Amino acid sequence: MSLELTDIPSHVPESLVQVWDPNAASGADYDPHAANLFLLDGPDIFYSPAPRQQGETGSWVVTRFEMIREIFQNPEVFSSKHISGFSKLLGEEWDLIPLEKDPPEHAQYRIIVNPLFSPKRINELSDAIRENAVTLIEGLKKEDSFDFVPRFAQQFPISVVMSVIGLDLKDLPTWVEWGQGLLHGKTLEARIHAATEIKAFLLKEIANRRDTPRDDVMSKVVNAEIKGERLQEIEALGMMYLIFVGGLDTVASTLGFMFRHLSTHPELQERLRNEPEKISDALEEIMRAHGIVNSPRYLTQDTEFHGVSFKTGDKVVLAQSVACRDPKVYDHPNEIDIDRTDINHMIFATGPHRCMGSHLARREMLIALEEWMSRAPKFLPDPNQKAIAQTGGVWGMYSLPLVWDR
Repeated sequence: MSLELTDIPSHVPESLVQVWDPNAASGADYDPHAANLFLLDGPDIFYSPAPRQQGETGSWVVTRFEMIREIFQNPEVFSSKHISGFSKLLGEEWDLIPLEKDPPEHAQYRIIVNPLFSPKRINELSDAIRENAVTLIEGLKKEDSFDFVPRFAQQFPISVVMSVIGLDLKDLPTWVEWGQGLLHGKTLEARIHAATEIKAFLLKEIANRRDTPRDDVMSKVVNAEIKGERLQEIEALGMMYLIFVGGLDTVASTLGFMFRHLSTHPELQERLRNEPEKISDALEEIMRAHGIVNSPRYLTQDTEFHGVSFKTGDKVVLAQSVACRDPKVYDHPNEIDIDRTDINHMIFATGPHRCMGSHLARREMLIALEEWMSRAPKFLPDPNQKAIAQTGGVWGMYSLPLVWDR
């Protein structure tokens, strides 16, 4: 999908204008992180007139780790209101909650969901998560070759989130299709269709849970109260839409990059099989090097930020996919080094909007790695097929063909 350049606002200096289309970088169809590292050779902040999606405007882009951290921790100036654009696809205005609620309103919703994804709750789910991973891996071991993305990376986390929410796993293929359409649809019409289907399904389930509550996350959310008043339907929709969309693609995308790296580094696979105590370090380091979300924010007021003048209403994109390899923060940032002592990343963001599902996501990926390393033979890239990456709202692998090295 080609994007037409938008007008450049009058307050943007010509010296800070740089067109950035992540797809256009050489090699981005396989390794978008390496392909887009050229941004770190330019200004730390620049203005790109290339919109991220059709119908959007251009935006400022911030490429440095510490600057992005500073923005995450200042929601009063850098707002999350309407950053997803999902309701806008439907011609509506409702928030993904609590993501698109700024403090102090944000906190009253966050209190509702935090216990549902706490470390204690995730510990209770670990056996079921592990069983799910084992079932998928054992099925794949019966085959000579397979595409890791649709056969594991997508199915595993979505099935976990569906179980947590309380949705029927028979609908898994439909949810995978909707998730791909919403986040990676090739046309605006495809994204609108997926957004519409997800909304209609969730509204139906919300009504069912209000009539007949169950022991699941959705029932707890839709029947929650704030100041003695039950959530309105549109608030419940916003919360459930976020919970489900949050589980659709982020873990799948990270797993795709993780297993692409492992497939091309069999010596690392061997080490993790021999030293399972290093699997947690490997997970954090591979996540560190593969930022998948470039989060947008909107300016609530005119402000000067590291010598650049932002105006009220400006959009700022936080290029986490580049900042994860910022040489100002990391030594040899492009190397995956599981012995690194300074593993520090923002894959789950930071500040008030730190990902509420981070404990679940981390546990899913840790279990996936543990089970692959303990029970699966060495796996390698399929020499007859090409791995394909994709950028967009979430960066990930579109296809990762693998073979077993038996």
